[in-house]
Amino acid sequence: MSLARIRLRQCCHSSTSAKSPFFTRRSSIAALFSPFKRRSDFQDHFRHNKQEMRSHAKAPGPFVRWRLKHQGDWRQSVKFAFIFTAAILSLNLLFIIVVAAKATHESTTSVVIYDGICKKAGRYSSTFHFVINAASSIVLASSSYCLQCLSAPTRDDVDRAHADKTWMDIGILSFRNVRRISTTRRGLWILLVLSSLPLHLLFNSVVFTTISSSEYDIYSAPTGHEEALNRISAWPNYQNGSLVRLDNAACITAYSRGYHVGWGDVIVFSNIPEPVYNVSISLADYDWMCASAVDLSVSCFSYLSNITASNWTYPAANYRVTSCLAEVKEEHCRLKASLTLLIAVAVANIAKLVVIYALLLAEERPLLTLGDSIASFISTPDAYTSGRFRSVELRSGGVIGRVAVYDGKLQKRGSVPLLNSKPLQLQGSELQRARFRGGRLFVCGAITILLLALLLAVYFPSMQKQYGGLLSFQEMKQLGFGPSDPASQLQWGDHGFAGNVLIANAGQLLFSMLYFSYNGMLTSVSVAREWNNFGLRPKGLRVSEKPRQAQRSTYFLSLPYRFAAPLLLISATMHWLLSQSIFFINVDGYSRMGVHDPALDITTVGLSPNALLAVMVGLVAMLVFMGVVNALRLRAKVPYVGSCSVLIAVACHPSMDEKDEMVTRPLCLEALQEHAEDDGNGSYRFTPGSADGGQKGLLREGEELGA
Repeated sequence: MSLARIRLRQCCHSSTSAKSPFFTRRSSIAALFSPFKRRSDFQDHFRHNKQEMRSHAKAPGPFVRWRLKHQGDWRQSVKFAFIFTAAILSLNLLFIIVVAAKATHESTTSVVIYDGICKKAGRYSSTFHFVINAASSIVLASSSYCLQCLSAPTRDDVDRAHADKTWMDIGILSFRNVRRISTTRRGLWILLVLSSLPLHLLFNSVVFTTISSSEYDIYSAPTGHEEALNRISAWPNYQNGSLVRLDNAACITAYSRGYHVGWGDVIVFSNIPEPVYNVSISLADYDWMCASAVDLSVSCFSYLSNITASNWTYPAANYRVTSCLAEVKEEHCRLKASLTLLIAVAVANIAKLVVIYALLLAEERPLLTLGDSIASFISTPDAYTSGRFRSVELRSGGVIGRVAVYDGKLQKRGSVPLLNSKPLQLQGSELQRARFRGGRLFVCGAITILLLALLLAVYFPSMQKQYGGLLSFQEMKQLGFGPSDPASQLQWGDHGFAGNVLIANAGQLLFSMLYFSYNGMLTSVSVAREWNNFGLRPKGLRVSEKPRQAQRSTYFLSLPYRFAAPLLLISATMHWLLSQSIFFINVDGYSRMGVHDPALDITTVGLSPNALLAVMVGLVAMLVFMGVVNALRLRAKVPYVGSCSVLIAVACHPSMDEKDEMVTRPLCLEALQEHAEDDGNGSYRFTPGSADGGQKGLLREGEELGA
């Protein structure tokens, strides 16, 4: 259908509507409240008033002047990435110097930087890990930015790809571009990816807490007959008054902890007729408190929630506990730093810094954004798409469209040979799905794998054995975050320091891969909406260089800041939750006499069900948000081109008399019937917008173009 027929149909529709009393009444009522007949009139009026207000506004401040001076320059963002990475490297090197100064000849791999109260060590550890996760998120975002800059093609790369009858991705982080960029940029890209592995696998474990836990003896004595304990080893402490009297509630709280810290031998008083001696307890074992449990199939952890100060019995169900005498011991929780891991992270940061610096020195001008490619193709039209790709046909009621491709002669309508590929049927929303299919599948697959892995970890067989089955809500609430209970330890043998660190941080690496995929999905959606907006109204090109006239500065490349900032915050939060979900555990074992015994030390990996649940909720929320974003409809009925350089070049063949100044003016997609021999297919191209913001042939919401 020609554009004239479309307008004629619209005019007929308008005249028909004018005869209707309902439409007449509604129009006259609207006229009382608004002087604007069309939405575009209101937009033009608002734009005019906005420009007038700006003309009377006061001069901008220094920060605004600096931002206007540097807006749109992609190298400025790379400079920020270089500064952030250099600052993190400086802190890393400073920390290495401090740790190395504390290192001794006996221990150079892990150095104690604090030894004392466990709560204070925990606070220090949380502070360090907050800084580490914030730094790793900044480095991750900087790496993502630089990877996209390195994988972005130059115009020469695009021309070579089109000559080879293929295409390149524009405006997104593309892995398929890597094989077609220059060897230098490909090497820098690979080095940047490889330098990220130590950060994801090691950075979160450079600082860790060791928990001190000691063996202790339990004695049971009749209430009021303390003299019967003159044969126990704790008798001297009882005589000199160093044992502390605890009521039942305080005694239960002190000795039901997962890791036994700050308390030693204990004397339990009850109505037992004779004292019981020499019941030795190993590290982090509180099963003795459940000695009176009738149902042996229930784990002690589950049974502890039923023990109160009034019903606690020991050592049998008929001996009710009245009080305790407990030995107070000095806490030895340590905050340690691994010098080896710090050096490995520093080397990775140096590699990143070298890559970013090399990117700053690059003289090539990559096509980073959709606007860059449009400006390039308009200034120098692509020779390989001229006369071959001419038309787009929109189905009635469709959102996107279908492409008809010319390669010397008109191909079958609806078939889309991508130059050398076999015909591919892409019509309606199928064209949109084809672009997003790979990214969506990877994101969904990664989320599903991580969810299943975390679910398997929650119900890990060893944990089920320790807990006596599935955990109730109250029991999970008692566990909290982090290494709160020895039952959270994985019973998988001795794999050493390095093996446990790699296992504990495997989730960090998996989520980083998910971050890149998620970022790519949001970027693809952003590129699609930016292209689609050219079909609604004239807009200036968003370029990565300094904008001129109607051109606009870039986002975080193609990703708007309203997406980039929350994504960075979500990344830092999820990294922290993962560090609390699967974590490295190092327990220093002490004998009854308070002497550190290396044979009692424990090095393993722990799991926190609560933190795992929080991670699952976060991943589900990300999955839902991804589905909502993908479900958003595009308003204008213009052909969807995704990031394909070939299809972008199709719309960039202007007439010779208008291409010189087009790239600095607002542009829109024109849809006209120009050639009768084209068998009714509608051709499309970019044209400059008119002064009033309208454009001949512009496809607005609700209009159709068809055969």
